[in-house]
Amino acid sequence: MRTKNLIVSVAASALCAGLLFLGTAQAEAQILRKGSRGSEVTKLQETLAAMPDLYPEKLVTGYFGVLTKQAVQRFQAKYNIVSSGDENTTGYGQVGPKTRAKLNELATTIPSSTTTRKPNPEKCPDGIWDEAEQKDINLCPEDNPINNPTTSSPSVSTTTPLQSPSQPSVTAPLSSATPQTTTQTQDPYGTQSPYWHSVMSAISTDGLNWMIDEKFKTIEHVSVPAAILRPDGTVILYFVDFRDALDSKSWDTTDCMISSNGVDFQNADCLIRNLASPKAWDPAPLYINGEYRLYYFASGLPIQNHEIHVATSSDGVHFTEAGSVFSYTDLVDPDVIFFKDRYLMYVFSVGTTIIAESKDGKNFQKNETAFIKDCGSTKPIEYEHGKLRVYCFWQKGQDAGKVVSAVSTDGFNFALESGTRLAISGKLIADPYVIRMPDNTWRMYFKVQTIEQTQSTTQSSSGTIISTKCYKYINGQKTEVPCSTLIQIK
Repeated sequence: MRTKNLIVSVAASALCAGLLFLGTAQAEAQILRKGSRGSEVTKLQETLAAMPDLYPEKLVTGYFGVLTKQAVQRFQAKYNIVSSGDENTTGYGQVGPKTRAKLNELATTIPSSTTTRKPNPEKCPDGIWDEAEQKDINLCPEDNPINNPTTSSPSVSTTTPLQSPSQPSVTAPLSSATPQTTTQTQDPYGTQSPYWHSVMSAISTDGLNWMIDEKFKTIEHVSVPAAILRPDGTVILYFVDFRDALDSKSWDTTDCMISSNGVDFQNADCLIRNLASPKAWDPAPLYINGEYRLYYFASGLPIQNHEIHVATSSDGVHFTEAGSVFSYTDLVDPDVIFFKDRYLMYVFSVGTTIIAESKDGKNFQKNETAFIKDCGSTKPIEYEHGKLRVYCFWQKGQDAGKVVSAVSTDGFNFALESGTRLAISGKLIADPYVIRMPDNTWRMYFKVQTIEQTQSTTQSSSGTIISTKCYKYINGQKTEVPCSTLIQIK
């Protein structure tokens, strides 16, 4: 435990040090905006933290997220730099040359803060990222491993359970017999948190044979991807955004990025006005009759059944809530198409995909047709006139995390095609979302979770015991996690 009792604000120490931004030509040319990381972002946050009217959260993480952007916007408006538009049009919300110059100017004039903060001097900071601090990242940022690499997390000594028949059987080299007591490192956001998911992309010329697109830069800390091709040829990629988990309480809701070629993306900052639920999860876009619709799981509503809601837009970025369209038990991950004069929704519920239908896309009723068992679906695509192909991923068994495809002529009854469409060694693939590009090629966006699984055998009086250990790579560190978390990828 550290002996330091009083926490002097980081802003005060930064201001005492002089200029908060490097005076080099490289730093002057660097534009900071949402998604930026590094020491320049840290200096920016330290500067803003000295202005509680602009940045009351005072979080210094080195990541430029929603709260940092809002603080920059307040700063720009206060000092008459810019007060409207966005990063791409006017620079509103990003740190360019004018904003940087004003920040450096104020660095020598703002009185140094000598305020202290003692939320609980016995526990904050104490160099331990405990359970309460993990649940509320604002409780003690000084103990957050993101801010303090020397911080430790409590270790839990557990006995590795026997492999359950329901867990995937993954071929892995057997290790030598070892005692079955292991140390499990806690993940600051929970071992099942989609914070550790990433989105990748694959390409195909025929929709059947796929290869990873090495030109696509993996997007870290986002989950449940979905995409739409706009009439102008641009691609909008939607996802549940966990990138701001280090910087904001508004994380884990829908956001989007935009691209002119489906490969190189920039933040688009999607927004749902009048959102009826605390969070919008699992976005499912649809473009029809000149209107964009975004179906999503309305997360956090105090109701027994889960609800799927829809929001509408004229540009695919700025949406307005339009209400609930389907309510049923434990609904998540909706996808909606318009096919043969009706809207069809494919949505996960109670361990399987169910199908619902609607005449107007605003009031869905469950259809009793059963979908392919244990295969998590995404939005079907019409690959020929009147013929659908759906890409789904096995959720259980030895093929868990592999993508397959099935075809249908009515949207209800699907027949599996032979072969595997996509598989990556050491990774579980989920939510393979496919769109057709203007050049008639196919592009898939999917989420992954890096895994490693090993087995060991020991002899006991009751016979041979086979035990399985599972690992995820978190921030480059091999971390043991319960094997059950590796098959709960939906």
